[in-house]
Amino acid sequence: MAASDDETRLPILEKLTSDAEAHARSTTRVRRSFTGLVATVLVSAVLAFGWSLPSKPDPPLQDAPHDFSGDLLMRCETSTLLQPLDHFGASPTAASFQQRYFTCGEFFDAASGPIFFYTGGHADVELFLNTTGAMWEAAPAAQALLVFAEHRFFGASIPSSSSSLDHLSTAQALADYANVITALLARFGHRPVVAFGGGYGGLLASWLRLKFPHLVIGAVASSAPLLAFDADVDHEAFARTVTYVASPVAGAHPNCIPNIRALWPKLTAAATSSIGYAQLAAAFRLCPSSQHPLSTSLVSWITTAFEGLAVHNHPFATASLPGHPMRAACAHLAHDWYAESSDSELYAAVREAVGVYYNASGDVPCFDLNNDRDDQAERRRKGVLYEYLACTELYTPRDYAGGDDDMFPPQRHNETADAMRCLQTWGVQLRPFGAHTMYGGRAGLEAATNLVLTNGDMDPWSHSGVLQSLAPSVVAVRIPKGTHQSDLYFHDATDSDDLKSARSVVRAHVQHWLTAFSKQ
Repeated sequence: MAASDDETRLPILEKLTSDAEAHARSTTRVRRSFTGLVATVLVSAVLAFGWSLPSKPDPPLQDAPHDFSGDLLMRCETSTLLQPLDHFGASPTAASFQQRYFTCGEFFDAASGPIFFYTGGHADVELFLNTTGAMWEAAPAAQALLVFAEHRFFGASIPSSSSSLDHLSTAQALADYANVITALLARFGHRPVVAFGGGYGGLLASWLRLKFPHLVIGAVASSAPLLAFDADVDHEAFARTVTYVASPVAGAHPNCIPNIRALWPKLTAAATSSIGYAQLAAAFRLCPSSQHPLSTSLVSWITTAFEGLAVHNHPFATASLPGHPMRAACAHLAHDWYAESSDSELYAAVREAVGVYYNASGDVPCFDLNNDRDDQAERRRKGVLYEYLACTELYTPRDYAGGDDDMFPPQRHNETADAMRCLQTWGVQLRPFGAHTMYGGRAGLEAATNLVLTNGDMDPWSHSGVLQSLAPSVVAVRIPKGTHQSDLYFHDATDSDDLKSARSVVRAHVQHWLTAFSKQ
């Protein structure tokens, strides 16, 4: 991609056609001990359809001068709720499991305070508890009870080992959350509940509002790819945004993209001979178990690293990544190896670049490309059950155009091969439009109310998020130069004015919902 193009194309990129090319041209309080996940109100430029908050909007919930350092788990109470394994069966002898959730009531007004409810995603809920600063920082002014509920089959909320994955679904998870909320309302009395979530958790927060509007008065969803399951989704946009994050206009070294593009044909050529295979294995420090087809698996491994670096390209450091990790990776690709014939030096530089993602500790002796060969039991043990959901409901394939559109080799997703993988790995059929059938995609959102949907322009997932408001109270908030779930984190010295404004917009909407509830 030419430098002039890099400097002018927007982070959420249109496909580079001839017409587009002719016309086209942005905590210290973040929990650094955990992996990164998840001012004045400037509403007029954010909301579509000319819609705005009331002319005298409720004052937004303000940042409070509270200390949120340390492990916030220590401030919360651990609880469990006995949940049916199958919410939609009626057998009197049905199996059950204990779902874990945390209640954090340090600022809670038990008489009338709201409940801020985090819909846990595909990880241990303790991670979300410690990183979702937007909830913690809003709690004092709102006098809210914070609740972090864990997703079934993740963290400590795991049914018995013999439980069928047939009961791992978004519908079952939402029913779990509805039961937790019902139990909380029975304990504390009638009061407003606002759902929060990021990424997959953002999907769940939105769908919880759609499916259980009598329990949840509104939802805030950050970086939720709510339109990813519609038939007209642009499968190439993810790769274009990753490429943008690796470009000079995003702060990466100008030689990064040219070097990556030069790599692919060299890998393909080298992997065809035993000598080339040995050279690749040595240059990338591959474990002996990394077997043929090396070219395919190595391309996938490198691609995954750059995608991960783009998704987690926050300006602050976390336990596993430096601040601006894409820039750190691209710094290893500063030399113009693409113009030279030294393959081994280019391989070594790419190894160091992807090592920013795969080897943050610096003590990984060799890289294993064979994780995809794990059987179901091993993958389940490693906590990658989201892949099961991707087969049954949340299918989000990616395409790579190559050429001027992105920095990856051209590749189209193969639905037939994906279906075979789902059957072989999980024993299920691929359902490409499962989530769309269940929740309605764009049409379902247009019929909803009280949703605030935030997306950062530099988040590769933003292309399948809601970028324009869909209804008077289904509000899209775009954050220029924002990263994945950046608005959910604790405020930080690196926060941009756009990010601060986005947080204020979100808080103003939440306060508006709470005020409306109090007047009922």
